[in-house]
Amino acid sequence: MLRFILNIMLCSLLLIGCENEERIETLSVYPQRIDVDSYANEVFIEIESSSGWEISLPEDCDWVEPAYYSSYVGGTYKMLLDISRNNTSKTRQATISIINSQVTRTISITQM
Repeated sequence: MLRFILNIMLCSLLLIGCENEERIETLSVYPQRIDVDSYANEVFIEIESSSGWEISLPEDCDWVEPAYYSSYVGGTYKMLLDISRNNTSKTRQATISIINSQVTRTISITQM
């Protein structure tokens, strides 16, 4: 009987230990830096995530437009970024963020 009670206690401890494990999310983006000329450009980025993700652009960044916003859980995607022509003589810069439930990665974009 004592052995039975000890086995139940051991199993309970193992189950309690398993409940506290937290899943570690992963997220990677490539490239982390994009440099383009002043002409209109189309650039692919790769996103690999262990969970769903979203893309965030600064409010004043109207010259970069992702071709799509949806994501796929646990997959690798190629996302097309449409970069508008720079009709000014000023260099433009923006940092976009790719975010999943635990991780944020950024991509820096510079257009001459």
